[in-house]
Amino acid sequence: MKAKQILDQEYQKTQQFIHNKDFLSAENNTEFLLKHGKQDPKIYELVGDVYFGKKDYKKSVWYFFKAAEQKENDHQLLCKISENLYYLKKYDNASSIIAKAIEINPAHAYSYIILGMCKKEMGIDEEAVMAFEDAININPQEILAYLNLGLFYKQKKDYENATKVYQQGIVNNPGNHFILSNLGNLFYLEQKYDDAILSHQRAVKAKPDSPIVYYNYANTLLHAGKIEDSNKVYKKAIEIDANFARAHVNLGTNLLTYQNFEDGFKEYSWRMYLDEKININNKQGKKIWKGEEISGKNLLVCSESGFGNVIQFSRYLPILKEQFNCNIIFSCPDEIGHLFSHLDFIDQIIDPSLEFDDYEYWIPLHSLIPIITPNPAESCPEPMSLHVNENKMIEWETLMGVDNKVKIGLCWQGDIKNPRDHLNSIELSNFKNLFNIENTSFISLQKGHGHHQIAKNNFSENMIDYDMLVDTGSQKFLDTTAIIKYLDLVITTDTSIAHLAGSLGTQTWLLLPKLSDWRWFQNNEETIWYENMRLFRQTNNGDWSDVIKKVNDEAIILCKNLYDIRKDMKPDEVQEAENSVTEDIQLNEETQSDTVVSAEDMFNENVSNTHEELNEETPAAQNYSDEVNEEPVAEEAVPEETITEQTFQDETVEEPAVEESYSEETNAEEAMANEPDNVENFSTDATEEPLTEQSYSENANQEPIAEEALSPQTEENNHNDSDDGSIQPRVLRDDDGGEKIKFKR
Repeated sequence: MKAKQILDQEYQKTQQFIHNKDFLSAENNTEFLLKHGKQDPKIYELVGDVYFGKKDYKKSVWYFFKAAEQKENDHQLLCKISENLYYLKKYDNASSIIAKAIEINPAHAYSYIILGMCKKEMGIDEEAVMAFEDAININPQEILAYLNLGLFYKQKKDYENATKVYQQGIVNNPGNHFILSNLGNLFYLEQKYDDAILSHQRAVKAKPDSPIVYYNYANTLLHAGKIEDSNKVYKKAIEIDANFARAHVNLGTNLLTYQNFEDGFKEYSWRMYLDEKININNKQGKKIWKGEEISGKNLLVCSESGFGNVIQFSRYLPILKEQFNCNIIFSCPDEIGHLFSHLDFIDQIIDPSLEFDDYEYWIPLHSLIPIITPNPAESCPEPMSLHVNENKMIEWETLMGVDNKVKIGLCWQGDIKNPRDHLNSIELSNFKNLFNIENTSFISLQKGHGHHQIAKNNFSENMIDYDMLVDTGSQKFLDTTAIIKYLDLVITTDTSIAHLAGSLGTQTWLLLPKLSDWRWFQNNEETIWYENMRLFRQTNNGDWSDVIKKVNDEAIILCKNLYDIRKDMKPDEVQEAENSVTEDIQLNEETQSDTVVSAEDMFNENVSNTHEELNEETPAAQNYSDEVNEEPVAEEAVPEETITEQTFQDETVEEPAVEESYSEETNAEEAMANEPDNVENFSTDATEEPLTEQSYSENANQEPIAEEALSPQTEENNHNDSDDGSIQPRVLRDDDGGEKIKFKR
């Protein structure tokens, strides 16, 4: 009897560890439980819960199956197994098992949510919609059903049906901040800013202690042009949670846009907690360099996400070497390492994926800016001299030929994973009049997503497309750099091509959305970063017509002038002129609040405090990636995610279009607080959805933060407040923002 009591005590202790998300302690207890509770299905299920919480789905599903050998008709256990298989991408198997669970208990609403998620991933849209609708019919208070169904329509860009779903959710769950915030993000996507602001205000009123709700609200204010108001709301989110990295980053980009460099760079420094390329977890115990004496020591300079970022800010490396005489270890993706391989001031180039520990200090590449040029608008270094492969130059000179025609390279779309892609990209069809300019050759610089638009618009005869020959190996931009050197002009949206052309000295026209990335500042046609670059900005959000017209008019004049100059030249003079187009432009080299806590200061303080205890975890900044609907200001794209109950605990908000539906205020998050949240996001969405509180810890893009769905465990208390379809922070790139929907667990 005493042995059984001890076993029960350890079982309850492990349950408490799981509830507190202390999965390491829970795992330590499992050895005792398995040793003394062999063949007990309850023990196997509990161990499965532990590994599920650790996101070790292969182990957890094994223990769940072991438990099911003796509990094959246990509905709750079948739900756990199907969730697990979903995360292992075994959608067909997960669908079959949850179907069996539904046969056992056809009145369990959450089972239909799992089924809907599986069907969605399998591409069986009609059955997915039916499953979500069945969940709503069974339980009109099932928040996750509305979030997942609304997200489904939103990802299909069926905003009308998405709005109806959220409005129905509000009617049946008055004042739910998740739905209100998600609806606000949906209105944001449609540029219905007044409706979006109203929705977010309702969400704030319903959940005034949620940093994610404020974050989504601030993102919408930003895109609505209410910059000062958005700054105040970002600060409110930070006041609630001082470690909310995404709010810090978006606030920082706002300040930098208006050239408040001192506070802006401090807030912007929090991006290091959000950028996987920096891999901050591998740098515990090493201090971030803040400008102290470092002569003769190894400094690891970490490149950040986005090839364009690496190309643009690598300009600080030679000055770093000259002024501080340190050994520069440049952590740079292998794909573009060849661009810097000729530079003798870089002592070593390593890929960010490699483990490397031979350095005294480290620093993110962008963080060199405030140390070397505290005011870059007054003292901006010239771009890096990038390496161009000589053999490729010869190849492309032969392929492209030398003639009198004006050669223009065109890039119209960036990486679809970039959260700002929906803001930055332009449909190729908009350039149709450009192709009518006489004596001009257009060369496609588009790779990957967006390239299909050439055939779609029947532009194959209007553009020279070398896609099958360009950058086919492992080295990114190997051919593209050679092509750009032979061009007279590059017209591009805000992608890495802009920085590549700018650094190579080719005349570049950059087409920008109204709310552009911070580095382009505001209302200027010129930029401090590249003397050979001209900026063309939208007048109205999402409307490229004025930009395209201006580009067409200017291109007609430029092309006529260049052609008139060349047509009377001899062939050798034409060749000389071609070379001079990219080589003659030289950039000038200049080598030189309230208390705002930078991420570097916080990180270094943690390093000092734990220097003798390196095994302890350093407090992490909060990204709230599961609930933040980062759309308005994100710099990078965020993948779509499905809403599970775990996500739901993190916080997702969307609001109905009907004002009356907001009358009552219910705290959905409190209703879900008792639910276990050891389930992950189902899928990632790159469109705007409110930021959930869990997602709030994962992303740093100024876009709305969506909430996520819940995963099954217990039906009553399994509502996790989270959904990651949200507005991404400007720091990564501005796009719709990813949505994460998780399970209840």
